[in-house]
Amino acid sequence: KSVLLGDPVQSLPAVTKVEVGSGIACALGQDKRAYCWGNDALAPIPWPGEVDAIDVSVGRRDHQIRASGACIVRRGGRVECGLPGSARAIKGVESATSVAAGNAFACAILADRTVKCWGKRDSGQLGDGRPPITTTLESVPLP
Repeated sequence: KSVLLGDPVQSLPAVTKVEVGSGIACALGQDKRAYCWGNDALAPIPWPGEVDAIDVSVGRRDHQIRASGACIVRRGGRVECGLPGSARAIKGVESATSVAAGNAFACAILADRTVKCWGKRDSGQLGDGRPPITTTLESVPLP
């Protein structure tokens, strides 16, 4: 079934935030759950685990790096990225206040106001021009 502009998303509770990416969308529900749909799922799939999401972001999905599909921040600042059912916690990001996902990379603002990023950097995504992929967190200096 194709979705037309203006069609309501089926089975989605009241939300406080919606993020749309390439083939995926996620919402932060008032019930503190994250819900994602797209990539063959027409109905929203709740992000598994505790009901404590405080932020959600999506980017263009890259099949080489699962972290770019969607990311959520849980109460307490832990970041998880991927897709519901295949998400993983990002080690070293336990105090995030917000998160953003891009084309095969993601960044989080931590409680101490520093920014940490991970994923591809072959097109300048992380601002350092070094080789293609990092699975370790990179500190990104802000101007």
